[in-house]
Amino acid sequence: MSTCSGAVPLDLFGSAVLLAAGARPVDTPAETLGREQVLAFLRDHCTNPELTIDDVARACLLSRRSLFRLFDGPGDSLGTTLR
Repeated sequence: MSTCSGAVPLDLFGSAVLLAAGARPVDTPAETLGREQVLAFLRDHCTNPELTIDDVARACLLSRRSLFRLFDGPGDSLGTTLR
């Protein structure tokens, strides 16, 4: 059975404290890349009045939930971004 190093539990504890305090976690590179991919798709298709959230999610290979999660920060919701 493997054991955790001392740094991992401290990192997890620190993350839990920040989340409890209401701090938003720092974006991971994958989240940033995913958001940029969605934004590029939206820029390329912004003139399509029939574009739906499902179209965006499908084109970016994301679930609807994952798509909304990429834009769940304050002030940058998916709805705000679409407008």
